[in-house]
Amino acid sequence: MTATARIYLGSSFHRDHHQARAKQVREYLAANPTVEHVHFPFDQQVTDPAEDPNVGFGDERSLLWKQQTYQNDINGLSMANCGVFLYDMDELDDVTAAPLKSAFCGRRTSRSSSCLSLTSRKRSQS
Repeated sequence: MTATARIYLGSSFHRDHHQARAKQVREYLAANPTVEHVHFPFDQQVTDPAEDPNVGFGDERSLLWKQQTYQNDINGLSMANCGVFLYDMDELDDVTAAPLKSAFCGRRTSRSSSCLSLTSRKRSQS
């Protein structure tokens, strides 16, 4: 079987359970013989040498970092022929929503591309 799927994997990464879920999905995708490549933005972290090396997750970042991070996402979306997005409906995340929107609204215009959004929502306890 020839691997042809080039996947953009979008996910929140702010909390431990987001990271665990992304890791599990990456393992599933790695085991799939049809997957050629997975672009996971957190694998290609941008560094700006002018920034404080101790900048924390969620801290204000430099314009260079923002531009290069955005370009990294666009490159990942452009090379992908499929998107998998892990989106938690109880913890809305604009950072994950932006590439999901791009995948649906114009960046992926090819009819052969597809997008899968895996969502979760806590069940209300009665």
